[in-house]
Amino acid sequence: MNVEAGSCTALVNYLSKEDKDKGLEKELYFNHDKDMISSIEVIRSIDNNCPNIEKNEAKFYSLVVAPRPDEMEHIKNDKERLKAYVKSYQVNSCTLC
Repeated sequence: MNVEAGSCTALVNYLSKEDKDKGLEKELYFNHDKDMISSIEVIRSIDNNCPNIEKNEAKFYSLVVAPRPDEMEHIKNDKERLKAYVKSYQVNSCTLC
């Protein structure tokens, strides 16, 4: 998990590059209660999440979920099941601000 004090724009741009050539298969962002979130909405939401924090304090944490091949096989490579796991993790661990 990475801790970031600045804007999340660079991270969102980096992640968006992976979807650049996917066309209709592009994967949009999601959070614990909403799917299909645009890059602009992600940046705005994260950068304005905690307006009262100091400039050098963490504004966001980037979580990396990287299941092993056997774990993906266990869930039958179902992206929706993986997304559900990530959402449950978000709900259980996000207590910032």
